[in-house]
Amino acid sequence: MKMLAISTSELIESFSQIVDEVDTTLSNIANGELSHDLDTVQYPGDFESLKENLIVINARLNKTVGDIGV
Repeated sequence: MKMLAISTSELIESFSQIVDEVDTTLSNIANGELSHDLDTVQYPGDFESLKENLIVINARLNKTVGDIGV
């Protein structure tokens, strides 16, 4: 039972970190800050694609803004 409680606690902590980082990243993008680093949190399993997609979005926005010359 103790092992289940520890595993659940670790899962909640990991999920909380991911949600916090996604929130920070999207907030930065919304405010025009496109240099946020997404390598601060490990995204386990299926969450890795979420991280990869955020990186692609950020890179494409940086390129678009650069191409416009802003």
